[in-house]
Amino acid sequence: MRKVTETIAESFYKGFKKTVSNTHTDGVNVWLHGNKIAWRNQDNSLSVTLAGWGTPTTRERINGILDTFGIHYRVGQHKHEQIIKTYDNYSFESLPYGDDTVITFFSDDVHLNGYKFSE
Repeated sequence: MRKVTETIAESFYKGFKKTVSNTHTDGVNVWLHGNKIAWRNQDNSLSVTLAGWGTPTTRERINGILDTFGIHYRVGQHKHEQIIKTYDNYSFESLPYGDDTVITFFSDDVHLNGYKFSE
């Protein structure tokens, strides 16, 4: 994990404001180049999106946030398609999603644009 991602993810997790390079958080939201890529919801869930930018940097920031929150999902790319990967003991399942899809993580399940699937 890049140092900028680690610093922003930790600040976001703790609810602190922080700006590092092209990424900043107010403790509730995270922005990359002015695009909101992660936020906490009032029900204590966490939502993330590529915000239309399926870049390695956006995926790396989101994955760093997921790591920091202890969420066992990863955003990736396979054959030029953005995917979300779940893992359990090194086995992966993939579910494709678009650049503007919002993924919401609850304590016991995940919603992907309204579709619910559990870990």
